[in-house]
Amino acid sequence: MSIKVIKNQVIKKFVDIFDDYIKVNLPMENNYYILNYISYKKLVYKEKIDCFLEELKKYYFFNKQYYVTRRPNTYKSFTTVVRQICRRNGLVFETSSKYDNGKYCPEYRIYVSNVMQT
Repeated sequence: MSIKVIKNQVIKKFVDIFDDYIKVNLPMENNYYILNYISYKKLVYKEKIDCFLEELKKYYFFNKQYYVTRRPNTYKSFTTVVRQICRRNGLVFETSSKYDNGKYCPEYRIYVSNVMQT
């Protein structure tokens, strides 16, 4: 499977730190990683989001850095950044809605190439 890298007007170059970040910080099921509200809250608790967003500043065009610098960081804004990176890096992701605590919340399945099953 070849990876198609798409040029866009938000991110200027391939985000090479993204695959490692996903593999270390998100739970894996079958052959994809899951980003949902629960995994987001775990990242917030472990303080893994702010340093990641700070590293991403060098990948974003200057006039689009508000995506990674705006505070407070919410689930919606974090998933926006993740979707942008997936599109830029040519990663496949799927979205589904989960009903939790009286509201619908999107859940993302991110397929990262070279996934090693352990």
